[in-house]
Amino acid sequence: MTVAQAYFLLAITAGIGLASICIAIWNIRENKKIARVRHTLEFLEAYNRNPRIDEAHKFIREIKDKGNSDQIKEFENKENRVPFLFLLNQFEILAIGLSQGIYDKELIEKSFGYDVYEIYQNSEKLISYIRQEKGDDGAFRELEKLATTTKFEYISGKNQTKHSNKNSN
Repeated sequence: MTVAQAYFLLAITAGIGLASICIAIWNIRENKKIARVRHTLEFLEAYNRNPRIDEAHKFIREIKDKGNSDQIKEFENKENRVPFLFLLNQFEILAIGLSQGIYDKELIEKSFGYDVYEIYQNSEKLISYIRQEKGDDGAFRELEKLATTTKFEYISGKNQTKHSNKNSN
């Protein structure tokens, strides 16, 4: 074997190695995207199948138009707050998952549409009450960041979950 042939084989081997590394990196990135979408779809499926979510949306609709003191009185009843806190916890988990790259932000925005922002807006007084009651200013902080910094679309009832569509009826 000549020196030129040896260099040629070395170049081919290096090229194959570099191509393998590029393919591996691409494969890892694609797998991360697929996993993010899969986790998002699992979250959405669990959310939409949970009857406690419907109860929480009903509670929010009922107290939405009440004054501050009436909202707090309704909320002081511990039985009323269980599904509501479950909903807020679900959105807090969602917000944390989005900030950590576990869930796909575009898919969440398309799936929830305006729900996240609207739920936060309608619950803001009660979240403040929870923070005061617990003495924890960090309660639902990730949800607050998500609702106030993410652009959720509201387009004539499009891009909404089954729960927000129930709200509009």
